[in-house]
Amino acid sequence: MHLPSDGETHRFDGVIGLVVPDLAFVKARLMMLKDKKKFKNTPYRYKELNKKSALITSPFGSNFRLHQAGSIPFNKPIGMPYVEFMIPPGKAKGIVNFYKKVMDTPARLRKTGGQTLVEVVMGPYQHCRFLEKEFDSYDLFSFHISIYVTHYDDTCARLSDLGAEFSTLRDHLVFWDKMVDPDSGEHLFTLTHETRSIYHPDFMPPYTNRWPMDHDPFAHQAYAANYLMKNLGRT
Repeated sequence: MHLPSDGETHRFDGVIGLVVPDLAFVKARLMMLKDKKKFKNTPYRYKELNKKSALITSPFGSNFRLHQAGSIPFNKPIGMPYVEFMIPPGKAKGIVNFYKKVMDTPARLRKTGGQTLVEVVMGPYQHCRFLEKEFDSYDLFSFHISIYVTHYDDTCARLSDLGAEFSTLRDHLVFWDKMVDPDSGEHLFTLTHETRSIYHPDFMPPYTNRWPMDHDPFAHQAYAANYLMKNLGRT
């Protein structure tokens, strides 16, 4: 998932799932930052769901569901197993149809807490989730997902047949945003997909941070992490 970079901070109204190697260490680090008033006058909140997971509302209002590594199926000790989007009621079946027939990827419906949820396979142990829920607005601003597809040209052709407008088309990469039911032609949801071929130069890069952790906006996090590692012996 890629975050907006238009100069204004927007709240993401869904849930971003993260796997972390040491949930207790993350909690301790956030408590330390909270004690130092780093989250003052923000909607920040830490809610323990159980011993292996927690729901965090960031200082900007976005929700993150953290899972202790090994508590859910995932192939790494750290990473993003899913992103959960809120969609209008009645759109779930069409979204399953779209991903199966247009994007050629497995998708299924299931119930959770009495609500309808779509799960779409995006890679090994990685999913996009779409939860039917009443919302005032489903505007995602410039939040978007980045995916890789094997049959890139065929995928672009199917999208084009459905009237997709490609905002960028270059170097094995295309941006598009309108999800349409291939059978009925109904516009289901708007979510920008940065769709890349497996021949794109960024396919399966080394796992690294793009920005140094000891620089803003991460400097406070780095300070807390280094302090706790020194005093608690945690990594």
